[in-house]
Amino acid sequence: MLRNMSAALPIVILATLAIVIIAGGLILIFQATLASVKSLLHRIRFLYKWSGQPKDCLVSRHTALINQRLPAIGSFSDIRKEAVSCILDIADKEKDRENVPDKASEWVYGTAAPRVYRYLWHYVLKLFEQQKARREKESDEKALAHRRRQEELRKEEEFNCRKREELARNQEEEDRKWAQAHSAARRQEEETVNQSILHKHQELIAKFREITYRKVSRLDDYGDETWDALPTEIEKCLTKIEHREDRTLSRSFFKTKLEEMYREYHSSQKSRLINKTEFNDLSGVQFETWVADKLKANGFLDVRGTATTGDQGADIIAKVNNESVVIQVKRYQGAVGNSAVQQVIAARHYYRATHAWVITNSNFTNSARELAQKGGVQLIDGQALTRIDSFLAEWIKLNSFK
Repeated sequence: MLRNMSAALPIVILATLAIVIIAGGLILIFQATLASVKSLLHRIRFLYKWSGQPKDCLVSRHTALINQRLPAIGSFSDIRKEAVSCILDIADKEKDRENVPDKASEWVYGTAAPRVYRYLWHYVLKLFEQQKARREKESDEKALAHRRRQEELRKEEEFNCRKREELARNQEEEDRKWAQAHSAARRQEEETVNQSILHKHQELIAKFREITYRKVSRLDDYGDETWDALPTEIEKCLTKIEHREDRTLSRSFFKTKLEEMYREYHSSQKSRLINKTEFNDLSGVQFETWVADKLKANGFLDVRGTATTGDQGADIIAKVNNESVVIQVKRYQGAVGNSAVQQVIAARHYYRATHAWVITNSNFTNSARELAQKGGVQLIDGQALTRIDSFLAEWIKLNSFK
């Protein structure tokens, strides 16, 4: 008995399992069928609910909700997606959510929804498209207005920039004019002060002119005036003025002024020498310079002075053709004696000259004339000086045939 029961146990278990599986399958089939039936009933009820309604009833009932969605529509919005979202919100309110498609493609390519929902779809889609078009137009207008505003701002900035540049140039010009006027006024003030200093030291400047004239008028080895002495004497005079004023002066101004004053003085002295017939009023240097100028004017090509000290008895050495003349120049109040003749004889030997002259504005002693005759020295006194041009021309003519 027990053996038979043991053998039948697996069969019983298998049979039980089969019954359970079959029962589970039947239950599932029943549930699926029940769900299908419920869905079908909901669908039928959904279709029946809207079958007799006007096609725009949903639009009229939910106008406020639709209008609330309009502000969210922009120029970059997905119109179909926004339209589906709006319809689903309306379906939720109508408790039709399960029977309304939630994808835009189902609405585009056809749907089994009642005509009120299809009308709602087309109405919302068109309304949203119009809203998007308005927003795109507004966006374009805003962009155009923005570009125009930017262009106006750019032009305004350019105008302001030009205005600022013009103001800056005007200010710079005003500053420049002010600086020029201020500088001119300052220069005028400085020049007035400097002129007062020059006027204050007229006596010193007069001495400077006289001393410089003596040094500049001294002929060099080439027969030219010694202008190299001018800068040195200007510096000396300026130093003395500064010492007396106990301050540093504008050296460029005073150097220029002192040079101008001296050159004017030099020119006046030269003019005075040219027009002078009274030799007694000339200084020794002026007289010597006058003689040198006469020699140059009358054909002597090489006229030069000797050193102030150690001249070996000659003040001027002049050459013409192959003849050389050593000249002792004496500006005297009285008669010139033997000493001048002796000096020029020594100078003729020292400089190996062919001729020796003594020129004076005065006259010579008898002793000097005798010594000159024996020593072969040409004497030219004040009387002969009045005919110096003809004398020199004749002398050159006579000696040019030797």
